[in-house]
Amino acid sequence: MNIKSSWKTRKHFLPRDYTQEMLVERVHQYLIDRSQYKTLLDYYIGKQDILYRTVSDPTMPNNRVAHNVGKLIVDTNSSYFMGSPVTYKGKERATLDKFLDVLSKNNSRDKDFEQAKLCSMMGHSWEVHWIGKDNEHRFKYVSPYNFVGFYSADFDEELVAGVGINIITDSFTQVDTVLLEVYEQNTITRITYPFNNRKIDYNVVEVFPHPFGEVPCIEFLANDERQGDFEGIIPLIDAYDTVVSDAINEIESWGNSYLLIKNLQSTEYEDVQRLKESRVMLVDGDGDANFLERKVNDNHVQNMINIITTDIHKFSQSPNLSDEQFATNLSGTAIRYKMLTLENRTSMKERKFTTAIMKRLSLIAKSLNIKGEVLVNDIEPIFVRNLPANLTEIADAIIKLKGTISDKTLRSQVAFVHDLDREEELVKQQKEEELAFQLKASLQESLLVGDGDSETSLEKTIEEGENTDYKEDSKGMNKHNLQTTKRDSV
Repeated sequence: MNIKSSWKTRKHFLPRDYTQEMLVERVHQYLIDRSQYKTLLDYYIGKQDILYRTVSDPTMPNNRVAHNVGKLIVDTNSSYFMGSPVTYKGKERATLDKFLDVLSKNNSRDKDFEQAKLCSMMGHSWEVHWIGKDNEHRFKYVSPYNFVGFYSADFDEELVAGVGINIITDSFTQVDTVLLEVYEQNTITRITYPFNNRKIDYNVVEVFPHPFGEVPCIEFLANDERQGDFEGIIPLIDAYDTVVSDAINEIESWGNSYLLIKNLQSTEYEDVQRLKESRVMLVDGDGDANFLERKVNDNHVQNMINIITTDIHKFSQSPNLSDEQFATNLSGTAIRYKMLTLENRTSMKERKFTTAIMKRLSLIAKSLNIKGEVLVNDIEPIFVRNLPANLTEIADAIIKLKGTISDKTLRSQVAFVHDLDREEELVKQQKEEELAFQLKASLQESLLVGDGDSETSLEKTIEEGENTDYKEDSKGMNKHNLQTTKRDSV
């Protein structure tokens, strides 16, 4: 694939005073240029260039072995980044719960992972927000193959329009019709026109308002260049496919060995046929027969494969998890060191995704009629890497840091704890239950060794103990209640 010829800019601009005709023309040009995304999708699903290779001699073998390296890189990087779902923390629990309810109804965890996968594959992706028929806030991820956004042509680079694109083919006339859904500051406009390379004759089907007061579309970025994780190594993927395919062709070419017959010039075609049937050959005088053999340089082929494999993982910044260096007994620190190049790339994505997710929360706040940016800014998304956790190391670190770092921060280091506020409530509840249990046991023991109160008096005392607000103070337990219990038992 010629990468240079396929590259087209992936950030698009319009003047703030653009016309509808200008917008449709730019979208039409985008439809013509968007084949670069199709190429990236093909390499993700395994439709590499090697599958379309031809040879001039039809009698020669033409093995076309495609190695789905693009999918391996995308799935590995996306799982590392978003395999553990994004969690949120905020100062006001009631406000946070409202946001979490909207995110849950939209299955944001799955959408976040798909956004990460699209960004890894194509360098960026889009998210569209709207109010559904049930008057609920809705949002959905969209591939850049089916969506284009336009920014203002000034230093602000404010998003002025987002356009969803679909092409419908009439099964009878085979005419393609382009369907556009244009999202602007206050309205959503639906436009159609027949797809051809001549004059664009578009028709406005419907215009209706939306409540957001801004373009309800968000661009998720992998990087400012909007380049996918394996895009820069497509030539290496092609080279890998070619080396392996040619090696198989070479073996297959010599699989049917040639029979060399010496000093038997009178041998006819019929003799060879009888030889194949009887498996017997009579040789006179100095005549001889043997098969021609060609030695395949296995070491050379394997060295080439190893070099290309190393370069693929090095330049894609994606670790080779099948490498022998990834032993099962590595410590957490050793694993992170080997994942350093991927972590560098992922850290960049995290910053970009944080910006996009905060924009998502801002749009949700508008639909919920929550006033004030402070409430949105008080909510913080938390990203946790999806790595095999060495729980022993984590537990040791938490014990050593306790008292130096807040308990909430320490809990955030545990990968399987997703809701920090909920976990804090559970810990508090557990402590209160343990305290109540200890108090009951203490009361029972005191009464049994005391003045022999009846069973009814024992139950009454325990019930009174349950109704008392026993709290843990700076030294552990409410000393007054304990002292009262001891004094009553004497």
